[in-house]
Parts: sequence; structure tokens; C-alpha cells
Amino acid sequence: MWASRSESVVLTRYKSEAVASGRDWYPAAVLALLIVALTCGGSSSSPISAGIVRICAVPVLAVGLWRMAQGRASHAAAWPLWLLAAAAALIAAQCIPLPPGLWSELPGHRTVVDAYRAAEIPLPWLPISLTPAATWDALLGLTPPAAMLVATLTLGDRDRRLVAAGVLVVALASVGLGMLQLAGGEHSPLRIYAVTNANSAVGFFANRNHFSGFLATTLPLAAYLATRWARQAPAFSLLWIAAGLAVGAIDAVGAASTGSRAGLLLVLIGAAASVMVILRARARSSAPRWRFAALAAPAGLALCAIGLIVLAVNPRLEHRVQARTGPELRFELNPQVAKVGLDFAPFGSGAGSFAAVYQMYEPVSSMGPAFVNHAHDDFIEVWLEAGVAGVTLIVAFLVWWVTATWSRLQGRRGDRGAALALAGSFVVGMLLVHSLVDYPLRTPALITLFAFACGLIVPCRGENGGGPGAS
Repeated sequence: MWASRSESVVLTRYKSEAVASGRDWYPAAVLALLIVALTCGGSSSSPISAGIVRICAVPVLAVGLWRMAQGRASHAAAWPLWLLAAAAALIAAQCIPLPPGLWSELPGHRTVVDAYRAAEIPLPWLPISLTPAATWDALLGLTPPAAMLVATLTLGDRDRRLVAAGVLVVALASVGLGMLQLAGGEHSPLRIYAVTNANSAVGFFANRNHFSGFLATTLPLAAYLATRWARQAPAFSLLWIAAGLAVGAIDAVGAASTGSRAGLLLVLIGAAASVMVILRARARSSAPRWRFAALAAPAGLALCAIGLIVLAVNPRLEHRVQARTGPELRFELNPQVAKVGLDFAPFGSGAGSFAAVYQMYEPVSSMGPAFVNHAHDDFIEVWLEAGVAGVTLIVAFLVWWVTATWSRLQGRRGDRGAALALAGSFVVGMLLVHSLVDYPLRTPALITLFAFACGLIVPCRGENGGGPGAS
């Protein structure tokens, strides 16, 4: 009788803790949000795409904040949360109406003042942003990454691996969809967005560069999961090694075959990152060394070889890599955007205002049928839209990213998530590198993945208490 009652108490306590932690459904909800973001949020300009992801993010964010209030996150979560709050506060401040005597004196607002005076309309109260509706939309656009960051910070190591595995499943599905799009030609009904690269595989994205960048960032995650599962099941270690290489090869081929030069570069970076992740996981394990050498050594060589082979057999990509016929729009555009940003410094023109502001300054010589909706450099676009405060936030984020990653790498042997944190840090770094030549973080899909990767860098609550070899 006593044993039965004791077992009942233990079972009841376990169930209550499981329900309280949200283990029954919350990790699945987080995974579902990331899948929705990666499959429905592949465009930077589709309101329907953005709306679907935002609606799905609201309940995940609400429950995540409740879990955080219950102490489900570690103390190290404070810094990324403060950075997120500062970004939201900055965008919100750009929407606050100001008296005419104040906003009319702001740098870059003289054109608006002249327009009102030419129409003989009294100056109204207006915010810093030249496009308040777009700035409010940018503020709402923080909902999915905020939900994903908060959720990841409250998840345990096992649940984080579950979500990471979901990213790989979406990546494989994206490659399959991309191959079907190529088979269907430019008018394939499988292309989700009307404005897209009709002659390339784009998967669930509108832009081939974003598609290839997404696939490349999955390489460190695939390397980590293959290594982890190979260690957990030694009898099937070679099977997991082969599976990891297969997933990496499929994603690498998918990224390189789009014809994106940025994608090819990111594949090579991802291959090198994969080797480092595998070696980090090996350093925390007592498993036989040969298993990890068998995975790490071929991983980098195979993925690099795949990129070169695809380059050799893809005439369009080879032409794009070797083309030197003249300057590209992105390299002509970015200096112009940086110069325009000086006119609005130090406050910026308002989040989401790039397209409208650039039309005001666009040189006649560069006008054409193409519509410029973003700068091909996220950092320069932040400078234009958010001014000095935006640049300061970028610097603060970079400092946190470097120091947080270094802290995890220098942690104790019992840090169970160090290798996964390193994989997440590489995902963050690859998306930042991509942002130097494109605008991946303007899509709901990739900014949500970015937030997930940031969350992986932060240790779980009580994570450092694990035993040796648990990473």
C-alpha cells in the first residue's frame, strides 16, 4: 500500500511538472511556429505572408512570456531580451506624433514641410517616421522573432534539438519543392509568390538568394544533430553519420544550384562551420574518436567539393561568378543609401521607410523597370531608417553575440548545450554575412530563424549542471 501511494505521488508530481513546463504541447507549438514562418514567410513584401506568421506568433509569445515569468529562462537571457526591447522601443518612438515646431526641424524633413506649405495646409503633428504606417508594420513585424526568441529561451536542451530537427525537415522539403519548380519551368504553379525568380528554384521563398541562404545555414545544425545522435546510439553511429552527410549534401546542392553567388559562399562557410561544430561536440564526448573523425573530415571536403561540382555543371552560376561586364545595382545602390542616411542623421527616416525615401533621392540615371524595395545591405538600410540609435543597437548586438558565444565555448565540461550553441552562433553569423549583400532578415522566415539561433546561444536554465559529455 505504501509503495503504491508513493508511486502515485511521484507520478502526480511528474505530471504536474510536465504540464507546468508546457512539455505536453509548448515545444510542439514552437516548432509549428517555426515551420509556419519558414514555409509561409518567405517574402519581404507580402502582407498576407507576414500576417499569417504574425497571427501564429501571438499565442506562442504570450505563453512564452508567462513561462519566463515563472522562471523558465536563465539569467543570461536578459541581454538579448533587453536588445529586443530596445529595438521595439526605438521603432515605437519613431511613431510618436511631435508638434510641428519640432518635427519640421528634424534633418531630412524639409521636403515634407515644403509640400504642406505649397498646398497651403497648416503643419500637423507628425512623427519622426516619414511613413508611419510602414513603421507600425515594422513594429508588428517583430512579433514572430520576439515569440521565437522568448520561446527558445524557455525551452530545454532536448526541446531545442526538436525544433532544430524541424528546420532540417523544412529544408529538405524546400529542396524537393525547388526541384519541382525547376521541372515545371518559369510558369510552374508551385511558385508561391508572383514576384519571384522565375528561372530558379526558390522553394518556399520569393527570392533565390534567401532560399539558398536558408539552406546554407542548416549545415551547422545538420552537423550537430548527426553528431549528437551518433553518440547517443553507437550501434547506429555510421547510419547517423551517413544521414548527416546526406542532408548536408542535399542542402548544399540545393543552395548552389539556385545560381546565387551569395548562396555558394555561404555553403562554403557552412561547411567549415560544420567541421568546427563536430569537433566541439567531439571534445565534450567520451565516444571513440574515429566516429567523429569519420564525420568531420569528409563533411568539409564533401560539401566544398559539392559546391565546386555544382559550379562546374551550372553554366548560369559559372557565368554569374565570372561576370565582370559592369557594376551591379547593389554596389551602386549602397553608397547612395549611405549618403541619404546622412541627410536624416541622427534620427533616421523611420523603420520601413526605405522604398519611399529612396524614390525621393533615386538618380534619374538609375531609374528603370526594376522596383527597389530594400537596400542590398541590411546594415546600411538600418542606418538610413534608424540613424545613430539603430547603428548603436547593431554594435550592441554584435558585442553580445561575440561575448555570449565565447562564454559558452569557455564554459564547463558539463555544459550540455555548448555544441548546439556553437551551431546556433554560426547560423547567426552566416545570416549577418548574408545581410552585407542582401536583406534576408527582412523576411519573416529568416528573421524568425535568426531569433531561434540567438536563443540557442543562451544556456537553458540549469544547463551547466549537466554531466560530462552531455553536449
